[in-house]
Amino acid sequence: MRPGLIALFAVLIGVSGGSALAQSEDPVLTGFQAWQRGDYTTAYDVWGPLARGGNVDAAYFVGTLYATGRGVPQQDAEAARWIRIAAEQGHVEAQVKLGKFYYMGRGVPQDATEAARWFRRAASAGDADAGNSLGVQYNFGRGLEQDYVQAAHWFQFAAAQGYTLSQYNLGVLYSNGQGVEQDLATAAHWFHEAAERGNSSAQYSLGASYYNGDGVPQNPAESVRWMLKAAKQGHAGAQFSIGTLYEYGQGVAMNLPLAHMWYSFAALADPEGAEPYLGRVTALMTSDQIARAGALFTRCQTSDFQDCD
Repeated sequence: MRPGLIALFAVLIGVSGGSALAQSEDPVLTGFQAWQRGDYTTAYDVWGPLARGGNVDAAYFVGTLYATGRGVPQQDAEAARWIRIAAEQGHVEAQVKLGKFYYMGRGVPQDATEAARWFRRAASAGDADAGNSLGVQYNFGRGLEQDYVQAAHWFQFAAAQGYTLSQYNLGVLYSNGQGVEQDLATAAHWFHEAAERGNSSAQYSLGASYYNGDGVPQNPAESVRWMLKAAKQGHAGAQFSIGTLYEYGQGVAMNLPLAHMWYSFAALADPEGAEPYLGRVTALMTSDQIARAGALFTRCQTSDFQDCD
């Protein structure tokens, strides 16, 4: 089964101002230090006057405070106003945030075309997050005419900078032959890049590549290794697949209690898809094995997937 492209448009309002901050004056740094301490009221007291005086970094940071409700009441419209002030003066992080606000309709009317305009401005300055966002919009035809070639271009742009989501998304396009010539080896390469950086969908897809021999030598044990990494991050597809591998002893020793445990986790996300398999494996188990599976499930769940063997 080919992996499906996921678009993770998390509106993550955080302070990521490494380069911008390095060029800012000491008062902005003083506000940032207060922010790092969790003293958001002081951060606002420092940044507010600076922002009203025209400091672009301070305007962006004030916008993030209003977006998150830290030090000030949470107000999306006020957040968007301050972030726009910074974006219009060329603040790249602000341009990305404003694009996401327009994409989600947060503090501004929802407008995917306007979102793309701001993403393009930030991407032209080299921002990988903006490039990935443009790739997603081209891939799904949201605010832009659907164009897989352009999607692949922008995913490549961001992936080359180490942007994990684009690495995964580019792998999907190579796997499906969308916007690029189908190349399973290149797909597996990009899945591996993103998987190494902890992306659970890439780990699942890489596990599937090793299971099927798609672009890599078929290797059930390596498939299990990557599927387990994804399953322990809560990826339901990987949890289901690991259940199957344990049920049939593929790439790992057959273990019905562990198969039962992973099917049970998968059933939490997809009851209709996983419960028939959970019922099937349960019918093959002894009462002791069923009790063991229950204990494994509880231990794995309470340890946040740290103790699942």
